Amino acid sequence: METLSEKERTGTYPLALFPNTNLIVGNHFAKVLQHLPSGVERCTMTLSFLFPPDVVARPEFPEYAEKAYRYTDELLAEDTSISPQVQQGMRSRLRQPGRFSKQEGAVHAFQNYVLDRVVDARADGRFSAPCQ
Repeated sequence: METLSEKERTGTYPLALFPNTNLIVGNHFAKVLQHLPSGVERCTMTLSFLFPPDVVARPEFPEYAEKAYRYTDELLAEDTSISPQVQQGMRSRLRQPGRFSKQEGAVHAFQNYVLDRVVDARADGRFSAPCQ
């Protein structure tokens, strides 16, 4: 895409759109990955590929798209293979329920930073909640 800078043409940029969507943007595509709850311990994952019209118009597009689909299938298979272990950990008596784990302090702080600037503050001037 001619409107991209040199740096943008060479990278892939993942974005987390809370609570359940990831957007992965590359120089010739975008992928939208969503996890939709389908039960207490189950979810359905949907993945959509988005290609700009100029990429779709290229003669090599079918091969390019097939390669992108295969590569993504391999990555998802690796991620999905650990899901039973993650679920087992979620049932552990040592787990402390909450939106953030103890290792996500920076993410929690950033979200509180945003909340403090876009949501009406409490009487004490802050909307933030402590990390659990």
